Amino acid sequence: WYLNVMFSVIGADFTNRKVFEIINFKNDNETAEKIGAQALGQLVRATGIAWKGESDDLVGGNCYIKVTVKDDPQYGKKNDVKGHRAVENQVKAPAPAAAGSKKPPFFGGKK
Repeated sequence: WYLNVMFSVIGADFTNRKVFEIINFKNDNETAEKIGAQALGQLVRATGIAWKGESDDLVGGNCYIKVTVKDDPQYGKKNDVKGHRAVENQVKAPAPAAAGSKKPPFFGGKK
């Protein structure tokens, strides 16, 4: 299982661009699970959101992300999120209105 997170850039020269991060939190590989758990924990702490296990809980959170460019031999250059950091004195975005019990498309899924 994984969580596919989309970040919207809101500052500098890259306003409105999107950066994606796949957080792998259930995997046969114990190391992959550990890395995913650390990334998810870091994201939750950085946004200050009380995460209850649902992807909807993370919608509207704000944080800084550290992004590097990785040259993937199969896919070419791509963004790679290396960390999450809290925004000082951030104002929380209002929670989105519930649209039924349907999961958003970024909820993730099986490998």
